[in-house]
Amino acid sequence: MAIHRVDNTRIVTVMKLGFVVKTLFHFKRIDRGLPKLTLEEFYMSMMLTAHLLTSFLFLTASMCFSMEGMIMAQALMVKVLLRVTRIPIPTARDIYECVTKAADFEVDLPSAFR
Repeated sequence: MAIHRVDNTRIVTVMKLGFVVKTLFHFKRIDRGLPKLTLEEFYMSMMLTAHLLTSFLFLTASMCFSMEGMIMAQALMVKVLLRVTRIPIPTARDIYECVTKAADFEVDLPSAFR
């Protein structure tokens, strides 16, 4: 169940990353023919760029950690299922030692025909 939640979180993170990249690279002030930036607008633009780049790095790290966590959870689940909780498969010798022989089975003839 946790693995499916990580998959959903990863999908949302990819969508957020797409939004950050589109917001960061979509608007070009020079193409619009707008006047040059004032000092305050330049600082605001730099703060927005720093915010978007930090968001990009955080979301990328979040995706890497979620994938690593999912791989670790899957590996642990396989280990628990295969090594800890599984009953060992008997060998042919183990089966042969457990089988009763015909000589040991109902040696008393009257009890066999009860």
